[in-house]
Amino acid sequence: MGKKRLATEISGEGNHDHGTNGGVEVKCCEAPETMVLDPDGDVTIKINCPRCAEVRCFQASSHMLSLASTVFAKMLGPDFKEGHQLRKDGRVTVTLHDDDPDATERVLCALHYHPNATTAAVDVERLVPMALFCDKYDCCRALAPWVLHWCKVFTEISVAEAGYMLLAAYLFRASNFYDISSKIAGHLPPTFAALWKRLEKMSPLPQKLIGSNPFPYGSPLLTSDR
Repeated sequence: MGKKRLATEISGEGNHDHGTNGGVEVKCCEAPETMVLDPDGDVTIKINCPRCAEVRCFQASSHMLSLASTVFAKMLGPDFKEGHQLRKDGRVTVTLHDDDPDATERVLCALHYHPNATTAAVDVERLVPMALFCDKYDCCRALAPWVLHWCKVFTEISVAEAGYMLLAAYLFRASNFYDISSKIAGHLPPTFAALWKRLEKMSPLPQKLIGSNPFPYGSPLLTSDR
């Protein structure tokens, strides 16, 4: 890996955000029609994009969601209002808050075996919101085969990207976490911990994973003297 890139690319964090361009609001979502993940789907997932306020909708299957996610299983079960409405009307709209629309789409496509689902490696920074979604809704196990394809350490990676990959693998509970952390640990500069603290997206990573305590799952330490 090229260490000369490592410290300089930190300042590029956040380049994927959308907002204004010369005072003109930039919309990152085209607000397409409802994306049909299952033609017979009885759940409409509705999500407001926090960047441009557009609404994205996905027609999904309550059966697939409940099998993949304990959170959705409870939400669509008999003890919650969404479950009551589903049983009463045969369909329900579920509004998700504070979730990334693109990450939601990628995860839902994979869970429904949609043609848009891909096993190709995902841009490292975009992996984080996907992993956060899976951790929040407890659907990591259902996506385990996909995670092996998404979480890979490339031949050249910045310190920021290394942190994002480690965080995503941790949140995904990736079975190849040991391999990922081993490769990352061997190529970090002594200043990596300070650099990671400057990245807002790295905040979910427990500090014990960067200090002297062992990683979970038997992975090696990430210490500054490696």
